[in-house]
Amino acid sequence: MKNLFVFLLFLCLSSSQNLIFAQGTPSSKEAAIAKIKANNLLVLQKFEDTLKRMGDSLLAAESDAARQKTAFLYIKKLVAALKTPQSYLYPFDSLRTVSITESPDDKFRTFTMAIQFDNGSSRYYGAIQMQDEKKLQLVPLIDYTPAIRKYEDTTCSAKTWYGNIIYKIVPLKVGKMTYYTLFGWKAVNPMECRKIMDMMHFDENQQPVFGEKAMIHCKNFDSTMVWRKRFVLPYNCSAAVSLNYDAENNRVMFDHLVTKAVLQGKTNMPGRQRGYDQYPDGTYEGFRWEKDHWEYLADIPSDPYQTAPVPVPFFDKQR
Repeated sequence: MKNLFVFLLFLCLSSSQNLIFAQGTPSSKEAAIAKIKANNLLVLQKFEDTLKRMGDSLLAAESDAARQKTAFLYIKKLVAALKTPQSYLYPFDSLRTVSITESPDDKFRTFTMAIQFDNGSSRYYGAIQMQDEKKLQLVPLIDYTPAIRKYEDTTCSAKTWYGNIIYKIVPLKVGKMTYYTLFGWKAVNPMECRKIMDMMHFDENQQPVFGEKAMIHCKNFDSTMVWRKRFVLPYNCSAAVSLNYDAENNRVMFDHLVTKAVLQGKTNMPGRQRGYDQYPDGTYEGFRWEKDHWEYLADIPSDPYQTAPVPVPFFDKQR
């Protein structure tokens, strides 16, 4: 069970040539590191080496208690590292157990990670680091998943976050307000995984608000059109399912899912299908941004991609 979570993550975040988890291009990373003072850089490099070893220990932990204890120590050490001046400029890109994703407008970056327990449930840990080279501005994200029943329609705060591994951020302007579309993944149990498209903005106190408005116009399970605060795509964890931003065409693409019965040419059962019985059939759907919301698109051709864009798995960044 201890390596099952890693296995699921490799399946759901399939390999691609697009380095979505990288902190910008190599040249931009080098330019950012070059701005870090020598003494700060040395401290950050030492922290990264320690965190790398601790991450290996986390993946190797044999019990729930050991995983939770190691995760707590890992997070504590990571926060200590981020307190180093100019830490925002440092990529930490050798860490395998945490996904670090920058917003393209350079306002913030997210740190997200997870541990899986022996009963198959998972707990997610996250934080938002605001852009500030002088002092640490860090907003912890508290996984509130067990208390969130209507996960597509619930407004969440940093203290009531719908925990997931964030792998892509797309900023969009609505008047003077910037909304961020966050793309994420979560494992509900060993059989059901979910891809997530969440809408987030910062309030007047610079605190994140997730899903304050219904800004996603999508198709419901009964084919009616509905407004959602976040779009959630449940599927069987053994399948490779994509949900990501297609920058070239300024749209979102995701796999169209059907039940195993439909894949086998049988009649589908009526009503809402269970997430673990959803599989891609080789066609794609998506969304197009229209002024202030994402509007549903049906039957997107896969060209110029043979598959919809997917991120590089963060556990495999070192290879």
